[in-house]
Amino acid sequence: MTRGDRIVVMKDGRIRQADTPLNTYNRPADRFVAGFIGMPPMNFFDGAIKLVDGKLMFQEGKLENAHVIGAAAAKKGSGKEVDEPRSAGW
Repeated sequence: MTRGDRIVVMKDGRIRQADTPLNTYNRPADRFVAGFIGMPPMNFFDGAIKLVDGKLMFQEGKLENAHVIGAAAAKKGSGKEVDEPRSAGW
């Protein structure tokens, strides 16, 4: 990737981003480019940033295809594992 002057990221025959390698890596055009070009590959979480008691907090959204691992995790409500990433556009 670093040897080329410009690279093109395509999906389904359509150009998603045509830019320099550094710009593509640092400023991906959309979520697909970010997930494709990122190293290591990226995981995306649905959620929202909210102001709670004067602090910014990330509130996790609903995870599809998720399940709890182990009995201890089930009691605590943690330990979610995602089977497949969900595709969502920006």
